[in-house]
Amino acid sequence: MLLSLGIYHGTISLGYKKDGNKKTVIDETTKDVAIRIFNMYLEGKSYQQIANILKEEKVLAPKQWRDSTI
Repeated sequence: MLLSLGIYHGTISLGYKKDGNKKTVIDETTKDVAIRIFNMYLEGKSYQQIANILKEEKVLAPKQWRDSTI
């Protein structure tokens, strides 16, 4: 029930953020990266391949991209 209201406890996924009322909303500054990751995955790229691409392109640097962060 709380999730449907935008209330989520725990770590927020890339592409989302908390607003002033602690409600989960789309983060306009990172949503394109999240969409790109999703599309690369649908193209058949592995988590490691995606992480390597993002690291090479310095996407959201100094974030350390690893397969476990995808």
